[in-house]
Amino acid sequence: MGEIPEIGKISAEIFDELIFPRLGAKSDSILVGPGHGALAKHKP
Repeated sequence: MGEIPEIGKISAEIFDELIFPRLGAKSDSILVGPGHGALAKHKP
């Protein structure tokens, strides 16, 4: 596993190992799920 920085962004490796496996259940109300560098913007 990579090193977790004190500040700033985490690596894709840390995301995959520590965060992604702990995310909640899928929902039809979520259009774009989590991912590496994935940003989504809601259009009013």
